[in-house]
Amino acid sequence: MLAAVRADGRALQFVPDPFKADREIVCVAASNHYKAISYASRALRGDRAIALAAVSTDANAIGGFDDSVQKDVDVVIAALHQDSGTCCWRSFVLSHEDRVRFARVIATRMGEFPEDLQARLRREFPELASP
Repeated sequence: MLAAVRADGRALQFVPDPFKADREIVCVAASNHYKAISYASRALRGDRAIALAAVSTDANAIGGFDDSVQKDVDVVIAALHQDSGTCCWRSFVLSHEDRVRFARVIATRMGEFPEDLQARLRREFPELASP
């Protein structure tokens, strides 16, 4: 099974259910193709470590994970590092408390991002102070 999902993460949809709950198989599949997580067990769609691995190779993978993972600041930042255009729309679905928390973390890590992404983040998060 591992070889199949390593070759194409979407193969996860065809494996027997017990393998869809196997952390290693799902992590390899999700890191291989952004849609693979949608075939994983519900429990693994909430796995932060798998999300971090998946968004590090394709930021679009964030959309297949549970809301709690999609709102995880470290997961969003990893996705932004992988593809700065993918995740900015996520800020609009965050609760006020999540936006404030996210903005605080982004403010401390702003220097990690290229200037164009910094400008986009400031537009999306007016609560971020300008340099």
